Amino acid sequence: MTSNNGQSWWSMHSVNEYESWLIVQDVYTNNPTEFSLKIYHYGHFSSTSCRTYDDGVITFVDYLEANQFKFSDMSLIIPQLGYENTNNMWFYFKIPGGDLDTGLVPMRNDEDVSRLVSYTGVEGVKEISLYVVRCEVDANTGKGLMRKARMPPKE
Repeated sequence: MTSNNGQSWWSMHSVNEYESWLIVQDVYTNNPTEFSLKIYHYGHFSSTSCRTYDDGVITFVDYLEANQFKFSDMSLIIPQLGYENTNNMWFYFKIPGGDLDTGLVPMRNDEDVSRLVSYTGVEGVKEISLYVVRCEVDANTGKGLMRKARMPPKE
């Protein structure tokens, strides 16, 4: 949804709030172009086959409009997850029905976002999993290293 000035309207919920707050399929029945992101963050991928995303937090972003969602919207969403610096942040979405070994797709630009939203509405898909990881370049090898993002201090 968007307001008159183009500002995105969406709602963010923790996993505990989400379970009691809405059932995705029911809420979006009359809104075929809206979807949710299930964002896994503050964690890291395991480095083995049968990959997992470990030590993270799950946050849902609801009421995203497929026709208007852009990569630049991540610059509004990510700070609300508690990240102060989005440098070196990498985003991956999981193809619905895929796994973390073969179903992850990098999300770096609007073309990638278009691919992500192309899955919404297909066979009832209204929730796309998005994974946030932090990457640092090893000064010795020049290779990227995935690191666990640090949780913000509790207030």
